[in-house]
Amino acid sequence: MTALFKNGMMRSWLPRTVGAKSISTSTRKSRGGRLLISLGLLTAVGSGVYYSQDAASRRKIRVTFQGVTRYIRSIVTGATVALDYKISLRGMDEDSEGYQTLLGKVHKRSAERILDCCLKNGGLYIKLGQSIVMMSHVIPKQYLDILVVLQDKVLPRGPGEVEDVFLQEFGKLPSELFKSFEEEPIAAASLAQVHKAVTHEGDEVAVKVQYIDLRDRFLGDMTTLKFLADALCWLYPFLPLSWILEDMKGSLSRELDFLAEGANAEKCADDLAHLKFIHVPKVYWSLTSLRVLTTEFIDGVKISNKAELAKQGLPLKDIDYKLFRCFADQIFHSGHVHADPHPGNLYVRKSSDGSAELVLLDHGLYEYIDTSDRVALANFFKAIVLKDEPAMQYHAQRMNVKEWHVLACFLTQKYVASKSNPPPDFKKIKSKEEWLKLPEEDKKKIQEKFKAMRGRMSEVMKTMPKALILITRNLNTVRSIGRDHGNLVDRYTIMARSAVEGAEIGKVKETGFTARIKTLREKARFEYYLKWESVKTWLMAKAFTILHWMGRVPDLEEMLNKSSPKDIEFAA
Repeated sequence: MTALFKNGMMRSWLPRTVGAKSISTSTRKSRGGRLLISLGLLTAVGSGVYYSQDAASRRKIRVTFQGVTRYIRSIVTGATVALDYKISLRGMDEDSEGYQTLLGKVHKRSAERILDCCLKNGGLYIKLGQSIVMMSHVIPKQYLDILVVLQDKVLPRGPGEVEDVFLQEFGKLPSELFKSFEEEPIAAASLAQVHKAVTHEGDEVAVKVQYIDLRDRFLGDMTTLKFLADALCWLYPFLPLSWILEDMKGSLSRELDFLAEGANAEKCADDLAHLKFIHVPKVYWSLTSLRVLTTEFIDGVKISNKAELAKQGLPLKDIDYKLFRCFADQIFHSGHVHADPHPGNLYVRKSSDGSAELVLLDHGLYEYIDTSDRVALANFFKAIVLKDEPAMQYHAQRMNVKEWHVLACFLTQKYVASKSNPPPDFKKIKSKEEWLKLPEEDKKKIQEKFKAMRGRMSEVMKTMPKALILITRNLNTVRSIGRDHGNLVDRYTIMARSAVEGAEIGKVKETGFTARIKTLREKARFEYYLKWESVKTWLMAKAFTILHWMGRVPDLEEMLNKSSPKDIEFAA
């Protein structure tokens, strides 16, 4: 029996076991082969269905597939950023030095992840990154330093896209609508690219063509971005992404309408007709549609190109006066304000008399200040000059702002001292060494003052009309151009005079000798305060220059641009 078991049963068992294994392996290979065949057939059928559609349907399929990809990538990026903050900073004291150092590192990692996501997703995501960079007063510095590269990024476009847009908008190719049309764009941005062309009448024109898939992507991308922004802002209130996104959604819907952009350009030209040194390119309406804008071609110099401006004999001081006057009049006179005045949209050329003429380009994004808010803002600025605290308080309340002093600092970008709000006392701090020698308690008090001011600034921004917040972004951009030129003009005085004129617009002027005397007296009083303020500012600037040369204080511009005492080396 044993032999039988060994020789029979064992022999009969072994082949069956080996056979079972062989069948199992074969089955897996067979199933794998069937899976590959199924996938191949599915791909073939899908490709057949895709290529059997017309061009518009194929584009919709591509947009849907790409939208799913962008959605997944965005969700993964958002979750990674959220978890990094939550895990890295868990259990740490916010007031500790180590917390701030680690927070900066997390900011940097998060900004790099968001940058990568924006670059891969393109389109509206690049626009979001650009909007974040514009909010320099509320976004951590690490985000600004990393996301700033998005200012120069554009979408890669496929061949034939421009022709498709023209066929959809006009039913004709560019070669039919123009005498000549350069296929290579002369400029490109996140929403459109610009081509040079010549009309059949012989006029040189710039043709702005919107990227073909932006409208198809708009709703899906905005929904994804809103979901992520709400989630991140719930976790981390210091990231005002929801507010930025809400602003971007409204502005983008306007920017995607090139007919509205043409109307903005013509209104801008009418509003600034009294400034003979301002030029707005003419719109060619017969060659303009919702996604194509044709305007007069401008051959000028970017306002940031100081070397070329000097070569052409166009003085920066004259240019800067005209720049600040232009935007001050938009803010205080018409309330219809160009909201994207970066150097690429501002050109300078010689006028017929040889002086500098400022050319305003790209009118897709405008802010509208309500008349009551515009008048209140103009009177508020006038009250700042006259140091009329009751008037400042009154006009600030008209703009739904309680802390008028904070609004004054926010608007003028300098500390507006007053009886009720004296400037911080830094008299004891004459050098970096003395700052370091201060007791920790004194340092903490000073830091708390800066922190409190930023908190009060945030509260003011929440209550004031949103258009006025966006106007400050406009002013910051224009100021940066002036700083790059060397701060050659007194922008405060230019804006103040424009504000006074704006406060008088629409008023019924009194007549008679007494009224004229009253007007002259008020004007003389205003000019006296304005001149005195200008002299004080000049003297202070000279004093800071001398002290900086002696090594007693840091560079004034650098110091004013720092966000807190932790960032500055020492204060005056």
